[in-house]
Amino acid sequence: MAALVSLAGILTEQEEAFCMDIAMGVRYVDAFRQHFPEKLDTVKSVGASAYSKAQQPAIANRIRKLIEAREQEQLKSIKWSKEESIEKLRYVIATCQNEMERVNQAFEEELQFLQEQIEEEEDPKVIKSLVNKMIKLRQKNHLNKIQVTGIVDAVSELNTMHGFNENNVNVNSAVSFVGEEDLKD
Repeated sequence: MAALVSLAGILTEQEEAFCMDIAMGVRYVDAFRQHFPEKLDTVKSVGASAYSKAQQPAIANRIRKLIEAREQEQLKSIKWSKEESIEKLRYVIATCQNEMERVNQAFEEELQFLQEQIEEEEDPKVIKSLVNKMIKLRQKNHLNKIQVTGIVDAVSELNTMHGFNENNVNVNSAVSFVGEEDLKD
């Protein structure tokens, strides 16, 4: 009668601990000494025995699976997803736009204040001075280069992420050329 469960791939607690140490980067010899101390006196070479143990199919397979699992966990912890990138870039754009709107609002409020002072003022020299201030304010570029650059850079990065840039045209469908029949040979 055949056995229902094969015990060939099942590891002992010592073997499992040995595999975990190897997967975590412990040297074969050190892991062998730690988990198989009873075999140290009977083997000719600890290094050869440790290597041989690690090459046994069930143990080698388990070490490989543990290493893959560890690498996957590391990738999850450092993974910067496309969605997170897009979210951060949109935040940069929104922050810059809000700041530009705040600055525009401040300029409009200052112009309104000057307009109200002109309406209340009777002295022509003061009125002329206030009008000159208003003209200078209107001429002044109140867009901040940092804010504009932040928006341009963020939009450029988003375009690159979505395949819209001059270096990489991402075409996932058929391309048709207009006016091809009008070209001379």
